[in-house]
Amino acid sequence: MMNPDLFEPELWFLAITEGNVIGVCLCVEYSDLGWIRQLGVQEDLRRKGVGTVRLNIAFNEFKRRCVSKAGLSVVSDRPSAYTFYQKAGMYPVRQYDEYKKPLADSDIK
Repeated sequence: MMNPDLFEPELWFLAITEGNVIGVCLCVEYSDLGWIRQLGVQEDLRRKGVGTVRLNIAFNEFKRRCVSKAGLSVVSDRPSAYTFYQKAGMYPVRQYDEYKKPLADSDIK
């Protein structure tokens, strides 16, 4: 996000209350895609519209810039995130699965 080629503070949408950051939507713009890199809301303030407002501000800014679509990635074990983004009008495009195996000394031959 701080790479000089991608850093655009105009695409960082903060929610600030009483001098404290309570929500963020940090975005970058690629040629035809607005990308939401991070969307976060202070835990005790979730489900109060802070994230939805930040996301809509980002969508509106992308639209103003004539960007035709917006995207993001989400961790697959967060069903509430899927619901949240679908309510915002987004839909899943692809899914990646990650496999791992803890290696114990007995596994090495």
